[in-house]
Amino acid sequence: HNCYDECYYHLCCFSEDPQNNCSEIAAEDCKEYFPCSSLVANTKGTHDVTNIAKDCSPTGVTTALGLEACRRTCAPRMCCFQDPNLQSSCIANVGKSECGKYEACKVLVSDTSHNIYNE
Repeated sequence: HNCYDECYYHLCCFSEDPQNNCSEIAAEDCKEYFPCSSLVANTKGTHDVTNIAKDCSPTGVTTALGLEACRRTCAPRMCCFQDPNLQSSCIANVGKSECGKYEACKVLVSDTSHNIYNE
């Protein structure tokens, strides 16, 4: 449960949006946090969100396969759940409408911290 918490402030290192990417300013930190890139993997192109409600249902994420499906579906827009004041947030760039498509992904985010459930 601590992976997202550890990566929270460094997801900007892996943003494909030049306005959100901080890899040049924080090159050394970004190298150290490279394993965090798996939280935002496969973010290029269009994303299939047709199964997001099923993949990320509260009961769906109780199995290892369901949790993995939800994480894979949500990875392209986990930046939507970043604090809008952080450079790693993509809400301003992709828009609330796009982020809204990933609302079901909130099941991965802890209500009490920055945690994304990944175990």
